[in-house]
Amino acid sequence: MSLRTWARLALPAFAMALGCGDSSGPTYVTPPTPGGPELADAAPAEAASADAPTLHDGGPAPESDSGSPASDARVDVQGVPEAGADVQSVPDAGADACGPVEICANGIDDNCNGLTDCDDPACPSDQCLVVPSGWQPVAFETKPLANALDPCPANATTSIDLYGQDVSGASYTCSCGCGTVQAASCTGTATVRYAAGDSTCGSNIVIDQIPVADNACWGPYGGFVVPNNTYWYAEADPIQHNAAVCSSSVGSSPPPLTGTTARACNIAADRGACAGGECAAKPGGAYKACVMHTGSVAGPSGYSCQSMFTSYNDYRTCPDATLCGCQDTLGCSNVQGVTYYEGTNCTGGSPSTGVPFWFGNQCQSSGANGGSMHSAMPSITESGSSQCSGVPSLASVGGVSLGGSQYTICCP
Repeated sequence: MSLRTWARLALPAFAMALGCGDSSGPTYVTPPTPGGPELADAAPAEAASADAPTLHDGGPAPESDSGSPASDARVDVQGVPEAGADVQSVPDAGADACGPVEICANGIDDNCNGLTDCDDPACPSDQCLVVPSGWQPVAFETKPLANALDPCPANATTSIDLYGQDVSGASYTCSCGCGTVQAASCTGTATVRYAAGDSTCGSNIVIDQIPVADNACWGPYGGFVVPNNTYWYAEADPIQHNAAVCSSSVGSSPPPLTGTTARACNIAADRGACAGGECAAKPGGAYKACVMHTGSVAGPSGYSCQSMFTSYNDYRTCPDATLCGCQDTLGCSNVQGVTYYEGTNCTGGSPSTGVPFWFGNQCQSSGANGGSMHSAMPSITESGSSQCSGVPSLASVGGVSLGGSQYTICCP
């Protein structure tokens, strides 16, 4: 018989012995020794009363109402029914503690359904978290990177914003801009040679040197006499190409980054115990209760884990503007000839014919139309453009990398 069962049976008898027996004094009842024999197996009542001391005032032992000695009261107490069906049917004290309602967060299975606190469906506002050593319970929310994160729940403390390993940025097109600060030009000197009577121009002298500047008119100068029936030719002097001075720039509109951002808010798992873990209040809203650990580590079994970082670096950019290749495309030929004019601004021909004298790269006669010339225009061929241009666009370079501190977040 358990001590608790003994107490339930013995105490009423003990109270009767104190209140209903002879007034000569109480009789003490000896509880069973833990681990000892059950009272039902003890010696007969008479033998027990003979050996057990009874408290009285020193005179003869008072008798009970039945006329028996006071020791009979002890016999009555110890003579409770043997441990059997009646005794075993007394409800256990633990069963008396069960109630209809589970009290959440007290660590007790109040309704005796085998489920404690947040394990019990009666506590829907809490959930069980496995929180291994070194892990921190957190309220955790994830959203697309372009969206704003929600404030932490009311029961949370400090927070940290995180970025997923899927954060990335697409490449894009950088437009090139080319400006002309100074146009390109073709410059040099045209040399004209003269032979008085040699139709092959084998014996000749330099008679004139005319500046060349993009087929511009040169003059006026003092009367340059072209005698009749003389022989002339213009040398095919090379002409200098003077490159344009260009400005270059690149413009861009990078597309936004894509990926996942998150916020982890520290919470406490202080709402009781559950099977294999601790109870935490459900954060509510878009947040859920999870656990977090610094670095990249394995999470609790059965939990879904991801690794995230506290920052990212978008180092996408456009290449250097010089790669736009801004330059002119002007081409300059050698001197192809010189035309002499009677007028001062490259107008009018010889006084006799009105036709300008043209001396090319081959020896030729002035004929009988000589005269005094006052301006000249060297002849060259220009191709392309003197203005700056380049490629219309360039592809961006670089990419996106994650940085800062790394964390592992695991959610049930």
